[in-house]
Amino acid sequence: MLLQTKIFELCNGKYKNPSELAQAMEIPVEQLYRVHQGKDGINQEFIIGSIKSFPEYEFGDLFYFTHKLPHFAKAKRRQRLVLDTLIIGLSTALLWHFFNIWRYGQYLIGEPNIVIRSVETFGLLLILAFGISKYIRDLKGKRR
Repeated sequence: MLLQTKIFELCNGKYKNPSELAQAMEIPVEQLYRVHQGKDGINQEFIIGSIKSFPEYEFGDLFYFTHKLPHFAKAKRRQRLVLDTLIIGLSTALLWHFFNIWRYGQYLIGEPNIVIRSVETFGLLLILAFGISKYIRDLKGKRR
């Protein structure tokens, strides 16, 4: 669950502008803007400042819970998916390279020692399996 705020709707008559509200809350105006735009979450400093600047309201009047993901959480999810895709792509490319070494005995560069070649191939298969499982987990939105 995510904590959201109603202070932006409540401040219209009480504070002239966001700078005045931030000053009353004793937080940087940049933090106020970032929370309003959904780029940052609500932290302890923001909650305390909200209660100080709106003493006539109860906590439940100022804040509420929602299941909606904030903007910055969506960006992090996209970033994780891109990294997962890169892991899968890199391990697939390296496995193709090793497949050709196995197939032709060498491929641009070769590894003559079968033990080393086997360990490297197994390691790449593990990386690929890890990347695919992490990618699927991130697509489903589950965390460890």
